[in-house]
Amino acid sequence: MYSSTSTITLQYTRVRVRLLYIEYEYDYFPSY
Repeated sequence: MYSSTSTITLQYTRVRVRLLYIEYEYDYFPSY
């Protein structure tokens, strides 16, 4: 149970980082 929760947290963190990175890219490249 603990390992599965850890995996879910890892995936969630990865997705959040990706979303933040995409937001930053959009701010950096307004032409998109």
